This record gives sequence, structure tokens and C-alpha cells, in this order.
Amino acid sequence: KRLAASSQKFAEAGKVAAELKSLAARFEADKEAQERLLGQAEAARSAQAHDGRREAELHAELRTEQRELDATRYRLLREHEAAMQAALPAAEGAQASLL
Repeated sequence: KRLAASSQKFAEAGKVAAELKSLAARFEADKEAQERLLGQAEAARSAQAHDGRREAELHAELRTEQRELDATRYRLLREHEAAMQAALPAAEGAQASLL
């Protein structure tokens, strides 16, 4: 009986040892996966920060170009207005001669 009980306890101890070994391996695998995911998250944060900076640069560039376009448009409108003002006396003279 003692031998049977001892054999049973030995078998149970073997099962517990195998389970502990399996849990330790799973723990290490999970730990490695966590480290890998943390690295990926840090890379994603870094890329996001870079993208944010690039977006801000593009917005600044867009605002600069929009100001330049607005200034050019204003200048052209003023030139067009001056040309119209210059042509107005001739047009009024032509209209008067028709009447």
C-alpha cells in the first residue's frame, strides 16, 4: 500500500512539475509577446508624432501659399479695376457720341 501511495504521489508530482514547466514556458512566451507589442506601440507613437509634425508643417505651408494667392488675386483685381477706370472715360465718350 505504501508503495502504491508513494507511486501515486510521485505521478502527481510529475504532473504538477510538467504543469509548472508548461506555465513557465507560457509565461515567458507571453512576456516576449508583451515586449514585442510594447515595441510596436512605441514605434506607432513615434510615427504618429512624426505624422503630426508633418501635418503641422503642411498646414503652415498651405497658409503661406494661400496668403500669397490672396495677395496675387488682390493685385490682379486692383489692376483690373485700374484698367476699367482708365477705359471708362473712352466708353462714356463713345456712348455720348452714339446719343
